[in-house]
Amino acid sequence: MRFVTFVKRCDGPTLIRCLMEAFEYFGGLPKAALTDRMKSVLLVEMEGKIPRWNPRFADFMASIGVAPRVCRAYTPQTKGIEERYMHEQGFRVLETLDRVAAAYSATVSQVALAWIMAQPGITSAIASATSVEQVHELIDAVEVSLREDNIQALNRASTGR
Repeated sequence: MRFVTFVKRCDGPTLIRCLMEAFEYFGGLPKAALTDRMKSVLLVEMEGKIPRWNPRFADFMASIGVAPRVCRAYTPQTKGIEERYMHEQGFRVLETLDRVAAAYSATVSQVALAWIMAQPGITSAIASATSVEQVHELIDAVEVSLREDNIQALNRASTGR
């Protein structure tokens, strides 16, 4: 089962609404929910290992009995986007995305989202858009059903194997 929702903003009320929709879709509440380190979740950057939760988010999670968890931040050794992604492996992923997108008459964004959703254990994906056109493009990604050989090609490109 997968849950996908598209929103124009990622403020506190929108995040809470999306979480409620996801919990309803899955038919119940988890023991814990892992989130990204966005402002609607964390009030400020964490001090050490103790999160300083956004009060609205913390109150909501406490009221429904779900323990909030936050993804680990990049380590201090992590470098900028160029150094993290613009290298041989990153270009290999982009080339594979281009090839698969052409085979499906889809955009790279649609194939990337379909690929993420095809991964085991992924039940929902959050994608952002800055225009109505991008929202429509991302919605159409739900219709892209990748063949196993294309999923494996993208997996190989991303892992370097």
